[in-house]
Amino acid sequence: MRREEERLHPYLREAGISINWHTVVEYLKILEEGGISVNVAPMAAFGNIRRYVMGMEMRPPTPEELEAMKSEIEKAMEAGCLGLSTGLRYAPQSYASTEEVIELAKVVARYGGFYSSHIRDEGDMGNPVAAVEEIIRIGEEAELPVHVSHFKVLSRRLWSLCPRLIQLVEEARARGLDITADQYPYSASGTGPGPWIPHWAHEGGPEELAKRLRDPGLAPKIRAALAESMEERGGATAALISSYPADPSLVGKTIEEAAEMRGERPEEAIFNLFREHIEKSISGEVEGGFSIVNFNQSEENIEAIMGRPWVAFGTDGSVHSPKGPLRRHQPSPHPGSYEPSQGS
Repeated sequence: MRREEERLHPYLREAGISINWHTVVEYLKILEEGGISVNVAPMAAFGNIRRYVMGMEMRPPTPEELEAMKSEIEKAMEAGCLGLSTGLRYAPQSYASTEEVIELAKVVARYGGFYSSHIRDEGDMGNPVAAVEEIIRIGEEAELPVHVSHFKVLSRRLWSLCPRLIQLVEEARARGLDITADQYPYSASGTGPGPWIPHWAHEGGPEELAKRLRDPGLAPKIRAALAESMEERGGATAALISSYPADPSLVGKTIEEAAEMRGERPEEAIFNLFREHIEKSISGEVEGGFSIVNFNQSEENIEAIMGRPWVAFGTDGSVHSPKGPLRRHQPSPHPGSYEPSQGS
């Protein structure tokens, strides 16, 4: 686990900083001893907990595993966490059923906490309505407040569903559910190609993913999913590469521009870039993530969401600095992150 952590956080290792904590208590103690300039509201992270207990397995937990996850959540809540945070769009959390999440959320409810989630689908996989209905169900059945992280609709094909999503939340609030959301006020979202592919492709971790990306029976399915997701998010001209450690010259280029540079079609380029990144990350040739900024939302929807009294602003960004260990985290960051101007 330590090798993976170091690979994911090269800027920490470069600065001589090690991840030397393992519990929420230890983490909060380190924060207090080091001094912090912002408020920190820790959450129990479902992704970490599920991976700790079950690895990257795409299956329901056994009764023993479910109890183990509940125990970890109890420890986190007792240490000072305010609730449970999930990213149901991402593996291995995407492997969890609604019922599994409800059972874990009930633990949080006993401590007076709340449930916050990057919902399963914001429009790029086809069913954001079901995703919002799921978070409402979790709140109502677990009997705790819920919060939708960065409320939006990504797919141009589904932009028209935004009023319905707002209506679902307002109907739930009228029934008495304490449900809120946050929004970043710009049309670009930031992620990597990993969430664009089928969830089963991630089962077993990066090494298994790399094998599937070379499997003649599975690779075409993954390639097709990448191309479809990219098109749903606005196409190759709307996908800007913000970090690609295997070839930094591509940073700041769209996938369409990168494809032209490589002599490939956009759907080939996104697949080949992703495969090369995964393979070189596993081998240790490169460090850092493959990130893309997508310009994929409508201003009309942004304004409609922004006007709701139950929506707060957020950045959904990382911390950047012109110097120190955070200066190389992402060469061309998402607009929600701090980006110093020239000469600052």
